[in-house]
Amino acid sequence: MADVPLALVIISTVSPVVAGGLPLVIGWIRETGREKRQSAERLATEQLRLAQEERGECVKLLRLARDYRVLVANAEDSHGSDLITYAKQIRQASADIAGQADEVGFTLPAAETTANSLAAEARC
Repeated sequence: MADVPLALVIISTVSPVVAGGLPLVIGWIRETGREKRQSAERLATEQLRLAQEERGECVKLLRLARDYRVLVANAEDSHGSDLITYAKQIRQASADIAGQADEVGFTLPAAETTANSLAAEARC
């Protein structure tokens, strides 16, 4: 044993351990990277879904406002019992706009002031 250097004994003992553990370490690194990518993909998907939901709420509010404007224009051109019918529809449309403005405010706080302003105008 005196002829074999100590470094060679250590290297020959450690080499199989390192060689056996190397695939495990590489596999762990790959799995960690895969998990990070999947997590990032899930986060991106959720952010896209939320953005679409926010956009949908805003579009619905704008559609209600447009329909409200049409009701008001129709009411201006009507007389008698038609006017009473339009007045009821206008009140309901105003309530719908206020409710949708609340939804927009909860979903998208940055647009809450604008949505509430639109609802206030519809109440006038």
